[in-house]
Amino acid sequence: MHKVPDSIEQAVAIPLLHLAAVTGLAVAATGIKSVGLPGTSFIMEQDFYRDRIAGHGHKVLIPDAGARQLVHGVIYNERVMGVVSQDSRDSFVRIIADLTAQGVEGIIPG
Repeated sequence: MHKVPDSIEQAVAIPLLHLAAVTGLAVAATGIKSVGLPGTSFIMEQDFYRDRIAGHGHKVLIPDAGARQLVHGVIYNERVMGVVSQDSRDSFVRIIADLTAQGVEGIIPG
């Protein structure tokens, strides 16, 4: 659904609130200019989500390839099953620290 919002907006009579657009507005309200976006591989690697956030004037950084694979796996193999392991927490802290070292000022969990 995130990939076809324009078609949906044209087909319905009520506003469509795209999560990435709303997120971009919320980030803009904080004054943050650069955000990290760890999430599913679809959110991180395809532009339909990142571009909507960037359209509000934000730089959007994603983790490196190995970290993207780890984050995606944790989301689908642990989080959706209700599992929260210390190893995964430690990995996420490291990934966020890496993004912070690249200049991100905030994190959007995607």
